[in-house]
Amino acid sequence: MNVPRTPEDAYQHAGIENSNRRAFLAQTLSVTAGLAGAAVTAGVCAVPAVAKESKLRAAQNIRALVGIVRVDGRDKSDIGKDDYIHEPRAVDRLLIENQDTLIPEVHDYRWGGECRVEIDMHARLLPPRDGASVGNIDVWGQARFYEGDSESTNELEDSKNFSFSVPQHFRGGASIRYVVDMKNPVLIGGDDWAVVTFELKNRSPE
Repeated sequence: MNVPRTPEDAYQHAGIENSNRRAFLAQTLSVTAGLAGAAVTAGVCAVPAVAKESKLRAAQNIRALVGIVRVDGRDKSDIGKDDYIHEPRAVDRLLIENQDTLIPEVHDYRWGGECRVEIDMHARLLPPRDGASVGNIDVWGQARFYEGDSESTNELEDSKNFSFSVPQHFRGGASIRYVVDMKNPVLIGGDDWAVVTFELKNRSPE
């Protein structure tokens, strides 16, 4: 899989995943409708509206977390030019209500021969509250910044926990933006840094 190098590429990649999301949604609704149909056949319920209501409820219980997670950073060089990263990656993940979901596609970013950012990112679709038709999406996890003699170094320079919510309706459909800043804390040679930017939407499946 090619890693998107610009926000435009990232959103285009997210669009490519729509076919997979549609197939998943269709399968989920088919299973739900089948269960309702079996209940009618068994005489448990003879109301045709049950299948329709089950489909509607299943659709409300599934949302899509869509957007990008971008890492910007600098690997300071004592000799020659500094190395920079500007790498957005697409997030396009179907979430089922009350199920914790790991987002592995944004876990590992490397650059400059010495730097690495790891992101443990989780998401959960919450049940609707206060009369809303769908719930918010909680996003949480930890970001870690490593810098050493290789991109596989275990020298941890900084780490930050993050936690935020992605509502269904935010400023007319705009993305929620959340930023995590990390840096090398030493006084001498501490000019390396990394910034993780989340830009995410809580969207209906397509």
